[in-house]
Amino acid sequence: METLYGEGYTYVFVTQRQDYADVDKGSDAFMGALSKALGKQGAEKLLADWSNCLISSHSELRLRRPDLSSKMPKDPQSFAKLVGESRVLRSISVRVRPGHAADFEALLKDVNAHADRNPETRPVLISQVIEGDRGDIYYISFLRNSLAGMDKEPTLKDILGEEGLAKFEKNIAETAEGSESAIFRFRPDMSYPPQEVSDVAADYWQPKTTMAVAAKPKPKTPK
Repeated sequence: METLYGEGYTYVFVTQRQDYADVDKGSDAFMGALSKALGKQGAEKLLADWSNCLISSHSELRLRRPDLSSKMPKDPQSFAKLVGESRVLRSISVRVRPGHAADFEALLKDVNAHADRNPETRPVLISQVIEGDRGDIYYISFLRNSLAGMDKEPTLKDILGEEGLAKFEKNIAETAEGSESAIFRFRPDMSYPPQEVSDVAADYWQPKTTMAVAAKPKPKTPK
């Protein structure tokens, strides 16, 4: 993904892993593929060129939290369909005050209890940083098929009502240190999605490369 609104010149690469062991497995497979395709020296040069393009980078592991999410797809096929149909992602990161993680999670569950009963709400996915950053950080993600798809999102006031919103704002002020938001758009030309995701919209996720071919001049007709 690349940033539409947020930190400029920023790209986000996301890979799903089952567990820590799968992280090792994925890293070994990636490096093995580079070395096989480019040779050891070619792979090292590519990684060096990559580093030279960067101002900075940051990596982290996040744990998906279905128990804190709202209307999350129940099976892998439905999840793949949600991702495959999405074109943009709105992300809100919340840094929770030390010792208040349980309080914050209780707030999310309360919001979900109301959101799940509202027919106008759509999936909202929660993940939690477990490696790569300090403190308790949660990501609230909205996968949508376009920016226009965000125009009619029910607000917290719509979901909780005025009294519920006032209670939420009071509690969130006591549990959260701060938050940041950004909107990203997917870059299928730079992605290698799982087959079950690309099958949802193959024309989008597997864009065909068009090569420009110079037209040959027509031979002159003898006079």
